[in-house]
Amino acid sequence: MISKSIELLISGGVVMPFLVLGCLVMWFGLIYRIFILNDRKLVKKYESEIKSCNDSTIVMNEAESEFNKFNQLTSTIVMVAPLLGLLGTVGGMIETFQSLGDMTLFSQSGGIAGGISQALITTQFGLSVAIPGMFIGRVLQKKKSVIMTNLEELAQKERC
Repeated sequence: MISKSIELLISGGVVMPFLVLGCLVMWFGLIYRIFILNDRKLVKKYESEIKSCNDSTIVMNEAESEFNKFNQLTSTIVMVAPLLGLLGTVGGMIETFQSLGDMTLFSQSGGIAGGISQALITTQFGLSVAIPGMFIGRVLQKKKSVIMTNLEELAQKERC
């Protein structure tokens, strides 16, 4: 299983290490945001700061900053992953056409089959990084919006 996965990553070409790295970083950011946005203690902390008549603007900015950590990074990776997949596709197609031009159907780098395989693997991996990241990122963004709206309503009620 592991050797098959490594073989698949190697056959994806030079783009695959960047896609794998992007995938790991994206999931780190998403998991971090999942924990932060589900941390009731953190939300309660901001609520109590607002209730204790601290400057609500500062508290709201601090809360938004905390809840937005890694959002920009994960969004960027979601946008770049399909482009990296496309870059790998272009590399695979170039290899395929070079094999056709050289009439080397089977070469050290895989020839026609290797080029097509590389093209499909990188496209699939780029999309498989971006699609879940986009959906989970949207859900987390909605959750953050709900929390921030609740904090704003509380700040309106607790005007000191």
